[in-house]
Amino acid sequence: MIDVGGSKGSKALSMLKAYPELKAIVFDRPQIIEAAKSYWNDKITADILTRIDFQAGDMFESLPAASNNDLFVFSAIFHCLSDEACTSVLNNLKTAIGTHQSYVLFADAVAEETHIDPTIAAFDMQMLIGTMGRERTPSEWKRLLNNAGFEIVAIMNVRTFAKFIIAKLY
Repeated sequence: MIDVGGSKGSKALSMLKAYPELKAIVFDRPQIIEAAKSYWNDKITADILTRIDFQAGDMFESLPAASNNDLFVFSAIFHCLSDEACTSVLNNLKTAIGTHQSYVLFADAVAEETHIDPTIAAFDMQMLIGTMGRERTPSEWKRLLNNAGFEIVAIMNVRTFAKFIIAKLY
């Protein structure tokens, strides 16, 4: 599991506790990774410490290289980005995956195609004003991912307003 923009690594650590065979990389900006290492220094068991790696970097420059069956996770990342910025990250993701069989999970709010949900509409405005990002409909996600060489495998409802979008390279 490669948690891109993983902040201090809470999601990765939850997954590591639930799945003892799993290994994880938390990838974020250098100052975030330093804070994460400091935060978890005395809170991680020795077993988990051997299965987690905190890597500093910039997703707009490159991403950690994949191996087969890796899962790249982008949680609440793409809604903060313009389509152009998303495309830049997706191109780096394509390079990181290379010829490996890896999947990508996007955990983001997904706007309905026809019905306007007030909560999603509010998030959409907030993202536009704050970051030039947006909440995308399933067809907008499909277009964005297809244009970068990815296909949607599934869109899953979860117990929040967000959805899981699972994708892979063509």
